[in-house]
Amino acid sequence: MHSTTESRPKILIVDDNPQNRRLLEALLRAEGYITETAEDGMEAMKTVARHAPDLVLLDINMPGMDGYEVARSLKGASETAEIPIIMITADLDHGARLAALDVGVEDFLTKPFDRIELGLRVRNLLRLKAALQESRRRLSQLLIHRERAKEEERKSIALEVHDALGQNLLALRMDITRLHEWAKEHEPRIHGEAKTMLENVDASLHSVKSIINDLRPFQLELGLHAAVEWQLKAFERITPVKCQLEVRPGVSDNDLDDGQVLLLFRILQESLSNIARHANASRVDVEMVKENGTYVMCIRDNGVGFQRNAIKANSFGILGMVERVGALKGVFAIEPGESVGTVVTVSIPISESIQVASSRMLTP
Repeated sequence: MHSTTESRPKILIVDDNPQNRRLLEALLRAEGYITETAEDGMEAMKTVARHAPDLVLLDINMPGMDGYEVARSLKGASETAEIPIIMITADLDHGARLAALDVGVEDFLTKPFDRIELGLRVRNLLRLKAALQESRRRLSQLLIHRERAKEEERKSIALEVHDALGQNLLALRMDITRLHEWAKEHEPRIHGEAKTMLENVDASLHSVKSIINDLRPFQLELGLHAAVEWQLKAFERITPVKCQLEVRPGVSDNDLDDGQVLLLFRILQESLSNIARHANASRVDVEMVKENGTYVMCIRDNGVGFQRNAIKANSFGILGMVERVGALKGVFAIEPGESVGTVVTVSIPISESIQVASSRMLTP
């Protein structure tokens, strides 16, 4: 039995027979479940849209939208695809069973209903659903931990490269500079070789600086907006693409914590890399907006775009982006532009504590 309303699963019963609905309601409520009913497929879809149930008991033969159509619609939408469905019918032959499995139904129940069988099938499916949710919660925590560990390692490597290799190269450059100045008057041949050595050291220092920035851009210490502006200017220097940044009024660096800032910046970097490799674009627009407690970054290009059914879930690093955003309870979307190009949108919820702190800073 389930003690509190919050812990009691809600089950939607869909059957055009009122007697069946009442019987199932009585049996399930006796087990401690919350129930809702729908007399046909259309009503069921409206009920699910208002508030998704934890499980659906679904009759096959109903007027209008039958059980197969309801199951197909629920399983075809990302918001409802994971709701378990038990198909109920008086006569479930082999063909009907295969058809139900084909649309995603998890289990079956035949009429007349057996109270014990009904309870066991419902309980087992709810347990599986809970186990899946717990597994995903742990995976989300693991992803967050992995990204934090990765960034800490990048930061540590960047510091080591700066303190060891960078400092040694600077010291070497000072020594070669002195040799270069001395040889200018005393050894012309060595003077030319020293000049070449200086050029090589300068090139190495430039490479070290680039490596450090790739590992942990120092611009992030100045805030997300400054880092994005710097990244767009750097992108313009190495590509023919013109970039524009628009930060809408009310948007502040204080809206995000360090992990969110780093996530958005990494997504921008990956998106720009994809644009340079695949988009054949001449312009990129980056917009930052705050809407209803959510921070939104939108990246648009005017390149070749893509067909909705042509892009794979793991193409262009999309899978990694989706995982990282989802781990922070955000939403990642990549869509074709209205006429040309591609639009990448990242929405991340702003925590209540940050919202309160940000509002206090803005209050005179």
